[in-house]
Amino acid sequence: HEMGHAMHSNYSNEAQPYIYAGYKIFVAEVASTCNEILLMEYLLKNTTDKKERAYLLNHYLDSFKGTVYRQTQFAEYEMLTNKMYEEGESLTADNLSSTYLELNKKYYGSDIVSDEQIAYEWAKIPHFYYNFYVYQYATSYCAAFSVAHKILEEGAPAVERYKKFLSGGCSMAPVTGGRLNNRIDKKAAALTLFRQSCSFLYGSYKYVLSFLFQLNQKININHICHKTNQACNECVSVDTASSTQNCYRKYPI
Repeated sequence: HEMGHAMHSNYSNEAQPYIYAGYKIFVAEVASTCNEILLMEYLLKNTTDKKERAYLLNHYLDSFKGTVYRQTQFAEYEMLTNKMYEEGESLTADNLSSTYLELNKKYYGSDIVSDEQIAYEWAKIPHFYYNFYVYQYATSYCAAFSVAHKILEEGAPAVERYKKFLSGGCSMAPVTGGRLNNRIDKKAAALTLFRQSCSFLYGSYKYVLSFLFQLNQKININHICHKTNQACNECVSVDTASSTQNCYRKYPI
């Protein structure tokens, strides 16, 4: 991830004068997350162990969740708290925590337990303490996913377009730089570009998820009961723990 940032900065610094070398926030996480995706695809391609593949696929799905869904939740939290300030509401710890808790419930639904402690998670997110930043983890990951797969499919031509994007700094608008990778007509709107990337990402997420389910069925992964430390075959949710084998959390062996 961080090597992607270093590579982006290096290409921009070498190609652009100082005044244009700093790339825009909107594309700041493209190179970092593109590196993550390329590494994951490499690991999936080269592993021969089914359980390792299952682990990698699960990690891949968690990247989708953590970089797109969760960061979108964070961005909405920033929007809501800024709106509170604009409307003259006091930004007390209680107000900030209750807003975060309600948003967490909204995003994860009734099937996930939102305990009282999660209300305080906002306080440990460093990005909340400076400029409005987190939204572009989601936009950048969508773009990076498309870029990475074009590199894997096309090879050298896509790599050269990607290098040109990395070398752009802030000498061009972020969407223009993105078009270098996605071959979008110059007249296309930024919204069209983003929708196409999101659509591709969502389709890929469903494919990875279905593949993981099929793989788990083939290898019949057992789980260890969190409480008894014994192998068991049924997954039991937290709220039914007391009535079913005292097993309320499972970890793959």
